[in-house]
Amino acid sequence: MDNLYWLDQSLGENFPYRDQAFYLSQLHRHGYPVVNGFVLPGDVLWQYLEVLGESEVLLADLHDSDLHLDVHQSRQLRDVAQRLRRRILQGSPPAFWLEALTEQLQKISTPLVILQPFLQHEGFPAPAEILETVVCPAQSEAVMAGLKQVWGQLFRAHHLFCWRQTGLKLSQVNLAVLVQPLGETIASGTVAAQPEQLCIESTWGFPFAIDRGEVLPDRYTIHPQSEIVLKQQLGSKTRGYHLNLPSLESSPLECLTPYLLSPSQQQSYSLSKEDLARLSQICKQIQKMIMPHFSLTWQISPPENSHLSHLAIRSFAPRISQGRVVNALAPLQGVGVARGEARGTAQVIVVGAALGNLREGYEHGKVKENEGTASRLLTQAPAQPLGLSGKILVAEIVLPEWLPLLRDAAGIITEQGGMTSHGAIIARELGIPAVVGVTAATQLIQTGEDLTLDGDQGIVYRQSGQVLERLPQN
Repeated sequence: MDNLYWLDQSLGENFPYRDQAFYLSQLHRHGYPVVNGFVLPGDVLWQYLEVLGESEVLLADLHDSDLHLDVHQSRQLRDVAQRLRRRILQGSPPAFWLEALTEQLQKISTPLVILQPFLQHEGFPAPAEILETVVCPAQSEAVMAGLKQVWGQLFRAHHLFCWRQTGLKLSQVNLAVLVQPLGETIASGTVAAQPEQLCIESTWGFPFAIDRGEVLPDRYTIHPQSEIVLKQQLGSKTRGYHLNLPSLESSPLECLTPYLLSPSQQQSYSLSKEDLARLSQICKQIQKMIMPHFSLTWQISPPENSHLSHLAIRSFAPRISQGRVVNALAPLQGVGVARGEARGTAQVIVVGAALGNLREGYEHGKVKENEGTASRLLTQAPAQPLGLSGKILVAEIVLPEWLPLLRDAAGIITEQGGMTSHGAIIARELGIPAVVGVTAATQLIQTGEDLTLDGDQGIVYRQSGQVLERLPQN
């Protein structure tokens, strides 16, 4: 715990990892508005497990072992995963760790912090997006409890399965955690940058509603060189999140309170023209000075939050260009949110302007169907709603109004969402398997492609016909 470092420290070119902390530090050094914070590097987790290993045989020398697991024995894998996570959550760190955290947290002026996990190993097979962030009070005991929750995610059964299948040893896994202040936020969202365009998403308040697939964000397409808005689309935004300062014993979920957005907020864009222009300028400069392909998350804070920049970058990562996509037919990893297995052909739906009023689109068939790199607007009402009978829906997000469309679907795959997203709830209600959080699913999967959907493990198998033994999600 003695090797914590802040983003505003200069991480030179000799820094061993090209990870999120490195890029955020570089952005800060070049004068870009970055939400500062401190990083617990990946070896802190292994130090913690070494401490626990003194009293737990399973954790002894875990760093240098591969657990000697037969991952195809689902019962054994589930039991080991649950035992590991239980010990991580129940373990006690050295007392001086809390003192070290207290020293760093005293430099943060907000009552709450957000813990963002990121991997310091590019070969880790599970996308970083699957590792959930944790919000907690800015107190050492609460942050330590949050760290245990973050670390425990690594030892879920499907992650252990991925490691063994790819030959990755535990010693190669370095899970770092970025601790940043969290104050009230006017709007937030993401940017996916390419040389020819910037794709911006935004919503009111914190981005948790986007992450959980509970809202359809506002979308903007910007030409980076000219900063001209090529396209903008008002989202379907009904829910936001307030920050709540709970007691120390409260769960992280109690730090976030959902609320209903006002009618005026629902009917207006969450980014002002001035903020959109400023965000576009920042991204244009990053493309010119740092790299052309990247993704970032941003936030806009109220003026009274003087400790935070009005517009600031919270996270940053390079993006793989289309020419570098590796093995497009490899299984896709997501989060299983509705149990079961389904086989069928894919029906890829790209959310378009016609879905702004889904009910009208349902009646007239006005939705966009993905056909390779192009999309066309369906104008004929299908005999079955969208022809989903026996098919697996692949979409960015599922809205509550989609329930009539999904009654005959075999399964659901979405790019966004979590256990409490609308797609997950609808799938469980209908009794069909679902996997959410599958990065770029609507781009990688084609309509008509044969799929096997494993809702227990959160894995989508494509065309090869290879179906691995289903494993428990815990």
